[in-house]
Amino acid sequence: MVKDSIKIGIILDSPVVPLWIYRVVNKIVDSEFAEIKLVVYNTKAGNNPPKISLFYKLHEKLEQFIFRNRIDFSNKASLNQILRGVHETSICNNFTDTCHEISLNRLDIILNFSSFVINDSGLKLSRMGIWNYTIECQNIFEINSNVYWKVVNKSPVIRAFLQCSNGSSGSTTVIHCSWLATNFNSTLLNLDQAFELCALIIPRLIRGIYLYGYEYSNMLAKKYHKTDKDTASTVSPLPSNGQAMMNMSRILVRYLYQRLMVNKQWKWFLMYTFKPSPFPETITSYESLIPPKDRFWADPFVLCRNSKKFIFIEEFPYRKKKGHISLLELDMTGKLVTRNTILEKPYHMSYPFVFEHGNGYYMIPETSENRTVELYKCSVFPLEWSYVMNLMDNINAKDTTLYYYNNKWWLFAAINESSSFSEHAELFLFYSDDVTTTDWTPHPCNPIVTDIRTARPAGRIFTHNNKIYRPSQDCSVRYGRALNINQIITLNETSYKEVLISKTEATWHYRLKGVHTLNFDKDLSVIDVYKF
Repeated sequence: MVKDSIKIGIILDSPVVPLWIYRVVNKIVDSEFAEIKLVVYNTKAGNNPPKISLFYKLHEKLEQFIFRNRIDFSNKASLNQILRGVHETSICNNFTDTCHEISLNRLDIILNFSSFVINDSGLKLSRMGIWNYTIECQNIFEINSNVYWKVVNKSPVIRAFLQCSNGSSGSTTVIHCSWLATNFNSTLLNLDQAFELCALIIPRLIRGIYLYGYEYSNMLAKKYHKTDKDTASTVSPLPSNGQAMMNMSRILVRYLYQRLMVNKQWKWFLMYTFKPSPFPETITSYESLIPPKDRFWADPFVLCRNSKKFIFIEEFPYRKKKGHISLLELDMTGKLVTRNTILEKPYHMSYPFVFEHGNGYYMIPETSENRTVELYKCSVFPLEWSYVMNLMDNINAKDTTLYYYNNKWWLFAAINESSSFSEHAELFLFYSDDVTTTDWTPHPCNPIVTDIRTARPAGRIFTHNNKIYRPSQDCSVRYGRALNINQIITLNETSYKEVLISKTEATWHYRLKGVHTLNFDKDLSVIDVYKF
């Protein structure tokens, strides 16, 4: 049975729109799951720009010059060609007449990409309401002073909301929220990131409604219901001339300092303890395991077998500028006995997720540079490994982590669907009855986590006192800044829920910048930390 496509209406100030809106509309027009049935033009759009200080304008011009090679999502593009033939109307002085005309089209969703605000929540102009995108609680057509102050004050995350109003429920709800890492050098780069994300989010959610039905939108509302109150934040005032001058100077010095730090080598090393430690709360009891000076060690995975203690790691020789998988063996005192390279490819390899299945051992190293999720099997334990298959192809997936639960394999991976995002801020979940397959079913809640502070995996999922825990990275401020332990509350084919239980930051020594991965087996626990 062929499903009916989702009927979309859009409200615009003009057919000439910012690039990010053009991308959203173009994806919908090119899709097989939705069609644009109506365009409503806001003829009331006016030009009443706020008063902006001279140094704020100068700061913006300076950013545009420094980051001139970026994709500028505020650039204009015309929708006339791709919307040719779509019925048009405009917002009349008598808005009741406009509402009547809109309702005649029996729309499923209205996307409001205009400066027009519909305040009457009693209106039911479409079956699933009017969707509005906001960044840090400000209208997308305003100068975003909230993002500006986030940069100035080095706030770790910027929030992007998709809200649904005027639907059948008669209320306004958040149906998506992303927490993105703040770039401390540029307001424009942060806005570009949030705008590009919107071009992913809206088509993704519309497709979800097409696949899973009307209940999908209710599921989204439940998922983000706790963020509703966050959308009511106040709008910060734009800076005065003196404030803007001081802020511009601070951010410019910050940018120049970061440029000087670009070539600094990140020095990752391992720390271990022989005490079982699923929750790394007593880091001071850990001993250091330092690599040779020409390389770093990271992403430790632990196996203790037959009184031997093995640590599978990413080994990164600086001169090669790519990682491979190595194996360390420790004796009972923690002394390094042997070090062997066990997997090396022309592309970067890291995060050697090792697991036991049947009568053998398998590994899924991170191979996102090759755009694959690869499976290897150990032919002679623990040194010889053979390629089995690609579980997934043409995918930018980081730190794939499997967990066997309720007779299914659950595959967690941080996936970046945009080539220009610097970090992986979204966690995706798939499931299958068999581990050696390419047939992985995407979870309907994907992405199950949309927060740079908790999305990316940081080690094996484990059980403790009959509860399931997922280690993850906090990559706000910088990559691998802190280590989280999240408790998985719900894991099934239709729902996923986790809550943050603890966070470990590298505060026990002034030179450390982050703690990144946790794994343990029997009496050996290992983390990795870094400095530069």
